[in-house]
Amino acid sequence: IILVSEEDFECGLLGFINCLRKEPGGEIIKGVFIQDDKAPTFSLQEPLFAKQLQLDLPINVIRSGNVWGSYRHLPLPSLESKLVQRVYVAQMVQGDMSTLCWAQSRMSCINHENLVNVIYTSVNFRDIMVATGRLNAETIAPYKRGNDCFIGLEFVGFNTHKQRLMGLCSHG
Repeated sequence: IILVSEEDFECGLLGFINCLRKEPGGEIIKGVFIQDDKAPTFSLQEPLFAKQLQLDLPINVIRSGNVWGSYRHLPLPSLESKLVQRVYVAQMVQGDMSTLCWAQSRMSCINHENLVNVIYTSVNFRDIMVATGRLNAETIAPYKRGNDCFIGLEFVGFNTHKQRLMGLCSHG
C-alpha cells in the first residue's frame, strides 16, 4: 500500500503513516511525499518513482532537483525534573495556552529580606487574557531587563522568617 502526497507539504500524511505502521500488518504501508513542483505526477510506471520504491523505505521524500530523502520518527528521551531555586510561568508560544510551562528564572536573589517561598499561586482573568493573546503583556507590566514573567499576580507563601503571607505583584 503506497500513500502519496503531491503539492501539499503539510498534509498530515507523515503522522498518518506512522500511526498505520504501528497497526498489525502496518509494515506494508509506504509513503511518497512529492515536494517538488517540477516532479512528474506519481505513477508506478515512472522510473523516477519505481527506482526509489525498490529501496523499500517506509517514507520517501522527493525535493527539488530530484533529490530523494526520508523522514524518521525517533522518540527523544524524557526530560528529567530538576530542582531549582526560582521559577516562573512562561508561555513558549504567545497565544497558545498549551505551551504554558515552568521556566527557571535568570534573576539573581540580591535582597534576601524580600525573598518569598511561594506555596500557592492562582491563574486569574488577566492571566488568561495574556495567555490567549487577547491582552498584550508588555502594556500591563513594562519589560524590565531580566523579567520574562508576565503571568501570575497573586501568591501565598512564607517569608525568610517563616511568617505566612499573601501578596500581589505588578507582574508575574
